[in-house]
Amino acid sequence: MVNKKVVIVLPFFTLGGAETQAVYIAESFIEVGVDVTIVAFEEKNRELLDVLKKKNIKNALIDVNLSKVHQKGLGKLRMLFIILFKIRKLKPDYIFPLTYYPNILTSAIWRFTGAKKCFWNQRGLEQVDMNLIERIAVKMKPSYLANAQVCASYIADRHDLSVQLVDIIPNAITITEEKEDWRKKLGLKNGTLLYTYVANYYPEKNHEIVLKGWAEFSASVNENVKLVLLGYAPKPELEWKIKALLFDLNISNVLMLSSTNDIPGLLGVVSVGIQGSISEGCPNSTLEYLLYETLPIVSKIDAHKEIFGESYLGYFSVDSSSELAEILKNTISEDWRNKIREKNIGLINRYSIEKLSESYTNLIK
Repeated sequence: MVNKKVVIVLPFFTLGGAETQAVYIAESFIEVGVDVTIVAFEEKNRELLDVLKKKNIKNALIDVNLSKVHQKGLGKLRMLFIILFKIRKLKPDYIFPLTYYPNILTSAIWRFTGAKKCFWNQRGLEQVDMNLIERIAVKMKPSYLANAQVCASYIADRHDLSVQLVDIIPNAITITEEKEDWRKKLGLKNGTLLYTYVANYYPEKNHEIVLKGWAEFSASVNENVKLVLLGYAPKPELEWKIKALLFDLNISNVLMLSSTNDIPGLLGVVSVGIQGSISEGCPNSTLEYLLYETLPIVSKIDAHKEIFGESYLGYFSVDSSSELAEILKNTISEDWRNKIREKNIGLINRYSIEKLSESYTNLIK
């Protein structure tokens, strides 16, 4: 595959689930001799750039304001020309946008970049109306990928195409070494039972229900419990909203941390991982919980049913904080936690780096 060029397109140089998968995809291509560049529309907190530098993966900033997608006037057209010019300059053979904005913007212009194919990569269930740019993107006929069956069905229905035309490539997950002593970093006392919710502060991550459930749970138990919220706020007001909710609920046993490269270190001291999303594709944090044997307590949505099946004992309804509180009470018992963990053994095997690498490299043979 020498002399082939791939461009992977992201919204921001932040570090979340989609960005982690982008790195795995890039490494898969690089391993077989493909020239890869990861581009982003905006920088934001730049955490991904540190990862790319360490891994020696090329990157470039397109530098456009994504808010213009929803504005009227010529700003949209100018933005599309900037994206076209900067991607065309990279001379791609194949383009892989990930998430909503890269999907619609890149798919709208890909036929003018010189690329052979553009792969729309559906990774969530966006609750937005079809806008002009997305309608143009559909007419440009990109190829379609999804990271879960629920995403494949969603985009097939939204774009009026056969679901058979959407290739499903699940997210991958891999073990990395622990770096920090998190018990010391968090100042944990002996006997503290630690919980976490690893999710950036987007509305669909459902932090309000999770925190209300946590407040009810922690007020009803005598054990020393603590919750770590780990995530990045794309807008400051989203973080302020969480802090205001913590104040209103009078919660003092929740610690908010920004994103970290050391998820393994954190999960090494965590007993229970919560994932409360209203909608997801293939949830990266849930896979990380499984990989590091942290017990997942998760929202009962289609994406989680694809992983755990219908009858998983760690489910709660997305709109029920009291249901979450009741399930969290069960997690106080180490025997209960171990029983569920034993049932989860082997689930993670479907999400290997090897399977992801083979699937993506086969797309450009």
